[in-house]
Amino acid sequence: MSPKYGIKLASLEGITIRPARVVRHCRRLVTFICVVLCGWSGAATLQAPSKPAAQAPSQRAPSCPIELAPKKFPVKTGRRNSRGHPFNHGIVPSGFVALADKTPVVHGVDVSKWQSHADFKRIKECGGRFAYIRLSAGALPDNELEYRVHWANARGSGLLPGPYHYLTVPLLDLPPDASASEWSRLAALTLASASSQATLFAARLREVLSLEGKDPARTGSRPFLPVVLTIAAVSPHVRKPGDAAQYGPIYAAAACKWIETVKQEIPSLNDKGTLLFTYPYIFKDYGFDAAPCALKDLPVWIANFPETGERFSSNAAQKAVEEALCLRTDGRNRCVFQLYSSFGGFAQFDSDEALDLDRFFGTEQEFTTWLQTISR
Repeated sequence: MSPKYGIKLASLEGITIRPARVVRHCRRLVTFICVVLCGWSGAATLQAPSKPAAQAPSQRAPSCPIELAPKKFPVKTGRRNSRGHPFNHGIVPSGFVALADKTPVVHGVDVSKWQSHADFKRIKECGGRFAYIRLSAGALPDNELEYRVHWANARGSGLLPGPYHYLTVPLLDLPPDASASEWSRLAALTLASASSQATLFAARLREVLSLEGKDPARTGSRPFLPVVLTIAAVSPHVRKPGDAAQYGPIYAAAACKWIETVKQEIPSLNDKGTLLFTYPYIFKDYGFDAAPCALKDLPVWIANFPETGERFSSNAAQKAVEEALCLRTDGRNRCVFQLYSSFGGFAQFDSDEALDLDRFFGTEQEFTTWLQTISR
């Protein structure tokens, strides 16, 4: 997931033909054929890094010990190129990061088309238990085509997969002094788009689960982690003070529409509901607390990047916004997952590439209670 507040909406890919990319996509096509003909276990061995020469064991880091926070980590900020590659940020650890205060955590990653270098076996070896996989982004199917390969490789490597969708909003060239009718038109387009995005996501979730086959111990699909809706796009319609407040209800209604449509498309999803992935300032600036479907009550996957690797930032102002998102009046912390860095090079075929590092706050037993299935 794009680890930076300020990410623009998904843009169209360039169409320049690059030999390396052609090779990479051919490799992915072979993986998909193997998925269909051989099942997930055969596909999971392909691993298909985007560079054909994977590092030999002697070239890889000899170990990836779990580190303890707080500590002073190297910090890195990546770049966002003209093709829309995410803007990455965070600490650069040599392994997953746990908390020195003995708060139990379960480690994992999240991946999309930008993480074709991810080494799922290495993720497992380094202590990872889960991999969230982007099934769709926006309403265009071509925005995400890696989901089958990632899901197969995660499952085949012994990781628990989870599905997520990146919500985008329609581009409408609103003038700075847009009228009420123009804002109403944008609202209608946004709701229609959210419904289409949910339908695409639901179809892809059913697809990856059907390709896996039934769980022999259950009557439904193999277990997977709860559905996640990513609210990380910054609307291009917010250009002056007050626009975020005006657009917020539209954006929030789109999130509610997406959640509602997914439930209609897959009614057998259990009562774990939907997790909300977001950045503290996005949730605050767009007023998602006032959403009609009570987004303020959903469990949250927070994206924040403390330079000490901890749960909250050391900066007082930033920490206040994070705590406002996470801490409830009854003392509960609804931020059950955290994206804390984009630089998990220790679990990549190419250590210079970005890989989001995540953790679930709770014991292994508590983690497994989040698993769900759908009926077949």
